[in-house]
Amino acid sequence: MFVGEFNLDSPFMNAGGLVKGLEDARRMAATAVGAVVAGSFTIDEKVGNSPNGEIVYYHDPQTMITYNALGMPNKGLRSLAATGELQDMIDVTHDAGKPFILNFAPISEDPLAEVTELRAILARAKIENLDGLELNASCPNVVTADGGRHELLSHHTAQLGDVLYELDNISWNEVPFGFLAVRISPFRRKEDALELATVIDEAQTDAVSAFNTFPGGIPVNQAGAQILQVSGGMGGQSGLGMMDKAEEQTRWLDDARTQANGVFEIIGSNGVGNGKAMRRRMKNFGVSAVSATTLFWESNSWGEAANKILEEYVEALETA
Repeated sequence: MFVGEFNLDSPFMNAGGLVKGLEDARRMAATAVGAVVAGSFTIDEKVGNSPNGEIVYYHDPQTMITYNALGMPNKGLRSLAATGELQDMIDVTHDAGKPFILNFAPISEDPLAEVTELRAILARAKIENLDGLELNASCPNVVTADGGRHELLSHHTAQLGDVLYELDNISWNEVPFGFLAVRISPFRRKEDALELATVIDEAQTDAVSAFNTFPGGIPVNQAGAQILQVSGGMGGQSGLGMMDKAEEQTRWLDDARTQANGVFEIIGSNGVGNGKAMRRRMKNFGVSAVSATTLFWESNSWGEAANKILEEYVEALETA
């Protein structure tokens, strides 16, 4: 199956929040994913919302909603590139016969300056064979220095278009790669879908990963205390419990793509927790492939998680 220029072994891949270093890349590359998505990575190291580095999330077994507030902990691209670990991650992924997609997250008020720094970091390290780059324009869990929440780049379409244009320039110059994607946050209004689809298509972006987590409040326990202790009291919602909302918004995006005469592809994400959900997203909502994070978190084995959803997907196709 082709997504952009990639001939994927399977239409399922991991989303951000999982592959943050060499051993993670090696572990994910050994699964049945069609491509390995690494990140999200910021320019410099980021501790995230948990000083101990553990995954900050809570799964509600009643609603099937998973709340997370990671804040994108990662080693930073500057360090990964300088030490050679980023190139090693690419190499082990290629050794497994899979494309490597780097997920980059600008988090300052000047994302274009961060793109300039990304360009310099990749060129200085002489990174080779980078297959694709995915812009994370959508993380709702980044706490700013004053304790507030970082603005979502995907909700500022003019600025988003400028950033995508500059990333595309990198692919044509310093660090050639053949695939540019953007991971977006859910829309605030249905009308926003057409504006975003138009900007993305004009920027010649190959694919849209829809969607990152839905911004929402942190759940509380019976005593009224927050289950996740995170500054700002905001989490992102994902998992099977968000399937209906994610499907509705994917329909908005698919319709907007048609209205804008867009040629970008859609990678379905959020609420894709089993094979039936995967089939629904691909059959009914104009989606070329899907990606997931929550089902990996909820599994003891990344390999088993990938095998299970793909087996369920094939079964859903055969029984349709």
